[in-house]
Amino acid sequence: GPSAAPSPLPPGGTARPTAPPTGPPSPAPSGGPTLAPSATMEPSLEPTEAPTAEPTGAPSLGPSDGPSGAPSSSPSSSPTSSPSVSPTSSPTLTPPGTFPHHTLTSWNQSTFTVNSSSTVTVTLSTYDLHAVKSIGYLCTHPGDTYLGLSTGSSSGVTLARTDDPGSVGSPLGVVPIGRDSPLPVRGGGGGGGGGGGGPGGFVPDSTPPRLVAFDVDHDLGVLRLVFDEPVNVKREASPASVLYGKEMEGNHRVGAEVIDVKLDGSDLGYVNSRGLGGYLVLDSFAFSDMAFVPNAVEEIPDGAALPVRSVVPDGTGPVVTGWGLDLSLGTLSLNFSEPVDQGTLRVSGLAVQGSRRRGDTGGYNLTEDTIVVGVERGGARLVLDLAMFRTDLNALKVSMGVGVASDLASSFLTVEGGAVEDFSGNGCEGIGDGTALKAEGYRGDGEDPNLLSFDLETGDEEAEDYGVLTLHFDEPVDPQSVSVGGLTLGDSGLGAAEVDTLNLARSTVSATTPSFDVEVTLGAEDLAHVRGSATMQQGRGTTFLTVGQGAARDVSGNELGGVDRLMLGPVLLRVTFSMVTGEESVALVFSELVDTGSFDASGVTLHGGAGGGGDDGEGDAGEDAPGEGEGYTLRDSELSAATAGQPKASVLTVELGELDVRAIKEDGALGKSRSSTVIVLEDHLLLDTSATPNPVVPIGRGENRVVDQYKADGTPPRLLDVRVDMDKNLIRIEFDEPIEAGSVGVTQMTLQSGAALADNAPGLSHTLVDSVYAGGNNRTIVLEIGREDEIEIKAKFGLCDRGRSTCFFSCRADTFQDTALVKNSFASISSTSAYQIDEFVADTTAPILENFDIDLNTNKMTLEFDEPVKVNSFKPWGFRIQSKRSKGSHSNLPNLSNTTATASANGTNIVIDLLLSDVETIILETTLAIDRVTTFIVMDAGSFVDMEDNDVVAIVDGAAKAARSYTPDSIPPVCLGYEIDMNAGTVKLEYSEYVSIRATDVTMLSFVNDTMNTGLAHTLGESSLLKQTVNNTKTVEIELGKADLNSLKDIEGLAIEKNNTYLSFAVGFVSDMSGNNNEEVPLTSALLASKYYVDVTPPVLTYFTMNMDLGILTMYFSETMSIHNIVYGDIRLMNKKKAVNAETVKLTSNVLTTGSTSQSHILSLQLAPSDFVEVKGKGIGQGLNSTWLTLGPAAIYDMVGLPAVEIVESGITGGASMRAQDVTFDMTAPGVEKFRIDRLAKELYLFFSEPIVVVTQKGFLLGNGTASVNLGNCSVVLGADSTDATFNLASTFYSGVLNRTVDMWDLMVQLGVEKGPGTGVDIVLSVVQSSFRDLAPVPNSAGVLSDKAEDSSVCTCEGAGAYVKEVCTSRNDVVCEPCTACGDLGAYYELASCVGTYDTQCVACGTCQHLYYPSSECSGSLDTVCSLCVECAEHEYETSPCSAGQNRICASCQVCTYLSAGQEVACNAMSQSWRKKNCCFDSEGTQVACAKVDFANLGLQARNGRHHWAFPDTTPKVEGYGIHEWTG
Repeated sequence: GPSAAPSPLPPGGTARPTAPPTGPPSPAPSGGPTLAPSATMEPSLEPTEAPTAEPTGAPSLGPSDGPSGAPSSSPSSSPTSSPSVSPTSSPTLTPPGTFPHHTLTSWNQSTFTVNSSSTVTVTLSTYDLHAVKSIGYLCTHPGDTYLGLSTGSSSGVTLARTDDPGSVGSPLGVVPIGRDSPLPVRGGGGGGGGGGGGPGGFVPDSTPPRLVAFDVDHDLGVLRLVFDEPVNVKREASPASVLYGKEMEGNHRVGAEVIDVKLDGSDLGYVNSRGLGGYLVLDSFAFSDMAFVPNAVEEIPDGAALPVRSVVPDGTGPVVTGWGLDLSLGTLSLNFSEPVDQGTLRVSGLAVQGSRRRGDTGGYNLTEDTIVVGVERGGARLVLDLAMFRTDLNALKVSMGVGVASDLASSFLTVEGGAVEDFSGNGCEGIGDGTALKAEGYRGDGEDPNLLSFDLETGDEEAEDYGVLTLHFDEPVDPQSVSVGGLTLGDSGLGAAEVDTLNLARSTVSATTPSFDVEVTLGAEDLAHVRGSATMQQGRGTTFLTVGQGAARDVSGNELGGVDRLMLGPVLLRVTFSMVTGEESVALVFSELVDTGSFDASGVTLHGGAGGGGDDGEGDAGEDAPGEGEGYTLRDSELSAATAGQPKASVLTVELGELDVRAIKEDGALGKSRSSTVIVLEDHLLLDTSATPNPVVPIGRGENRVVDQYKADGTPPRLLDVRVDMDKNLIRIEFDEPIEAGSVGVTQMTLQSGAALADNAPGLSHTLVDSVYAGGNNRTIVLEIGREDEIEIKAKFGLCDRGRSTCFFSCRADTFQDTALVKNSFASISSTSAYQIDEFVADTTAPILENFDIDLNTNKMTLEFDEPVKVNSFKPWGFRIQSKRSKGSHSNLPNLSNTTATASANGTNIVIDLLLSDVETIILETTLAIDRVTTFIVMDAGSFVDMEDNDVVAIVDGAAKAARSYTPDSIPPVCLGYEIDMNAGTVKLEYSEYVSIRATDVTMLSFVNDTMNTGLAHTLGESSLLKQTVNNTKTVEIELGKADLNSLKDIEGLAIEKNNTYLSFAVGFVSDMSGNNNEEVPLTSALLASKYYVDVTPPVLTYFTMNMDLGILTMYFSETMSIHNIVYGDIRLMNKKKAVNAETVKLTSNVLTTGSTSQSHILSLQLAPSDFVEVKGKGIGQGLNSTWLTLGPAAIYDMVGLPAVEIVESGITGGASMRAQDVTFDMTAPGVEKFRIDRLAKELYLFFSEPIVVVTQKGFLLGNGTASVNLGNCSVVLGADSTDATFNLASTFYSGVLNRTVDMWDLMVQLGVEKGPGTGVDIVLSVVQSSFRDLAPVPNSAGVLSDKAEDSSVCTCEGAGAYVKEVCTSRNDVVCEPCTACGDLGAYYELASCVGTYDTQCVACGTCQHLYYPSSECSGSLDTVCSLCVECAEHEYETSPCSAGQNRICASCQVCTYLSAGQEVACNAMSQSWRKKNCCFDSEGTQVACAKVDFANLGLQARNGRHHWAFPDTTPKVEGYGIHEWTG
């Protein structure tokens, strides 16, 4: 933020950027609001408690009577209250007829950007932006945002609120952009109407304002807040504060970045009295910015308070601005210009006089008997009590008679300079004689006088006042107003019947001067009556006085109220009680002088009030209920030296003794406040000063006499002594006064190893946690170190273990508080300057193992000692675990392994990490550590030592310690991995611990193909078994049953390889030696096999069966078989075992039915009708000996592609045809499936369901529904497979009946057979039962067939993708075949399409010859396209050959640097000449032919040498031979 905020502008001023001031915040300039206190800050001068009726003529103490020097009120421009915040609507505070606007001025600080679309973007300067925001109701939403552009000498851009240039004060009296009104913002419009949208538009302010700095002026009482943008001061959330700097330009501005808050008296007093002002926190609701929807100020929370930027200290002393006097209540009020510190007031520096000059009327200097009883308005107003000790009140009342303080006009005050100070230590200005300050308010004596006590001397005739009744009043009384007839002596108090009374009407008063004491001289008869009374002279408590109403008047004419039976003797009027440290005292104010020598402290007993409640400072003692208990009687208290030095006095100051102070402070309900301090007086407390001394009038407990003033203890307790005893675990802390037991903050105390232990520095320390203080209120606090604290302290080597030098004490604030009602806290002792303890007792006790726990879950054993031990002293071989208290022959772990370790720190709880070998030894011992009663420990002495090197106490065999707690192994066994062997049919699982084989249930294992729960899964059944029976194993081996193995193989995609072999477990598959079942491993979390061994054993056909009734061949293999790629032609059925003399049938395509899961090794073939017919026709399946099978070498495969073992026919070396294990005979009668008539050939065709034999030809009949002809005379021919028969309807026969040859066709004509279907004659076939039979060993005869309709041939192929292989005939249906797909044949393409009776014509794809490559692949109806391979040109080499469907790729060899070794090999020979021409360079880098490099370099040397071509050669001639000249 800025270093200082700019001063507010004067009204009407023009905003301009200014340099920030360098000094402290200053008041606003002339014309602006001042920083002087307002009238609302001026303390009231009215008394704390006004009388019910003010005396007539008494001046009013209202504000109008304030002193002329009182601070002026705030300027009218300062608002009196803050308007409510309206977060959802724009403010409506714009004064009528105004025109909020702002003209941009800081062009030199603005930024302009012009883009290609002629848009000018102006980034406002910080000044302009803040100026716009500070104007209320301008640019807060589209409806109050308009732009005006003026030209000429006063050109500029103005932002305005409305589009009316004629508004009052409008700067837009120029023609704006293309129209008569300002341009609205895009997206807004006049009156809030909508405008066209588009880029930009109006973007409201959504950034919260932030307080960047604040200044405090303690002198003026001003808090200056500096924000990073204007905030709306009319929404300010502190209506009690006075704000300045609001109206910055005209009366449109309601926002400001700098706000001055004038602190009222209470706030300023609080701040100054506590030294506040260095940091500031701010709630988010305190301020908001000027946005239409206001943004709350950014919060400054506690913990991140903002430090003050600048501080102006208070350098001005306070001034008494006004005062008031109330003689009725006995109070004097002082008003100051600022809060003052009441503790610095010196009352003796104040004087009351009758005029401005004391010499004119006289005056009176107040004494220290006047005390402060009220602090108001943060200390800007003090109320003094003159009546507590009445010294000054009585003196003023006497002075009234000489014209001092007799009315408002005679009441003036002088003040000595420095008589009081403000909270910064500035003394007040003096008010001297001659300039005395006149009272602003005055109330005269309107109270009736009171009779306090009386003396009566009738015993000592030598006494000066013998025969005199002395009346003691609380104020001067006119003696001549005393009516002796209103005085009556009696012998008993209230509540008792009087025996003797005497009216003193015959007595006289001779004095004439007003006085507090009035002597009444008894008449002779009255004196004689008193002396002769048998009851009035008995002793103490036998003389009482009754005074009638109006029996006396004070100097102001106020009449005495009635007094009923006042006891003889001094009366306690007022009591003050002080528990201020060093000033513990009781001040007793009596109605008359008493004999100080007769004082007996035991005559004072203190009681607590009703529950010891809080002190309201003004409560009526009579309203308090009597306290509980016997109270406390003073024991060692004495009169102060000043009081004891006076033989007689009316005010006695009793200094409380040490024992009394401690007892009072230790009592939780006594002497804590005014209402909890009730005083009881015994009559032996003291005597008055009469010749015949009268004892003090006693005060009983029932009167509940609460002290009149209470001064609380404001001094924190002081630390005297700290002692630490680590042997008895005690901490003793001694203070100079009792500590409240309930306040002892044990968890705020810390023991540390050094005096300076910074938070971030290394060192040992411990803050108490469970230590306790069980005592009451006491000055000696003895803490019992808790178990946890003892452990922590002792566990830290170097902390409180080697004497005082390693033990220091620190604590936080509020750890200790005294017993005052408002607690005084002992100041903190910082850990950086800790208190070294005064005495230290070291630990000398040997540690004891109190308990031990064993946890076989975590393999840990926990040892619990009664004090911390050193972990580095651990000796594992000193420990033994056994199953009984005495080892004997029982199972045990001899000792922990030597390498057993612990990761614990020094402490009482040591956790031993048991080695796995030890734990497994324990687990395998079935009687050791199976529960708590079978777990004991033996420990050698010295297996551990404590922090003081004391050996641990041994635990010996025979007295072994039982485990406190035993945690069995409850962790389920975990499968670490498994392997599966699909060849051997085994699964081997490895576990994390020993498992119990006897509890294994393999049916809880399931194999899945993945973890996605796709449904491919198999759960093992009862056929799978465990391979081993030993318990102490971590390996579980399972032999998969045949059913499970086949099931696994049956599911395609499951357990084919490692990556699709996962295993899941149900709960209870296996349990460990402790009986813990394995946890469920669901399918979604199944374990992938660690190893997978494939099946390498070929399958074997074990046997087969034949069902001749259903035509099903069932084959049983040794394992699951694949249904794919079956070569049916390699499956051959025979009626004999040797094919050489047997009928054989090779199967064609059949309908395959397979078993599933455990039956997946079974394959059932539903023989094709043609195969079934052939089988029956060749006598196969007539019995076991006529049913044989052979299997080709690749007929059928298992799931991993291994072919079944070949079955070679008998008769061939090594061959053995397989005979059926079972044959089911044909039990189904044959039937006629259809018949057709060829009317041209005159033949009848019958088609049977299986091969048949015609038994009775006459059983076949053709008819037309009314007549029929049997076919017994027709010739019949059976088909090759005996499934069809042809009847010749043109046969002739001799009829004996007709005696002639008959033509069968003639009979057919008579039936209408020749007409054919659809001619109205329906030819039907009937067959008599048993007219034909099948070929079964036990033949099945046909049943009855009645009126079967003629069937027509099917001559077309249904559906697409088929062609006619054989056309239909009158006998046969059309034969259709699927069209061949050329792609299915391999490298073929389609030459002609499949249509009609022609199949697809497929031609093998062509292949490219040498020097050609396939540029277009063979596919669909297109053959391969071959293109000529590219030949590499000169100086090129082949990078990729012409092959694999790609042309040759060539690259240039004309490079100076080879890019690869292959390029170098290919190009080295062919590019040598080119490289010699192009790849050589002279010394300057110029490219030259390689042969000319040397020559070029010589030329360069010559050019650069001394022989220059442009100058003569000066080289001396050298004698000798030239080149080629010497031949020697």
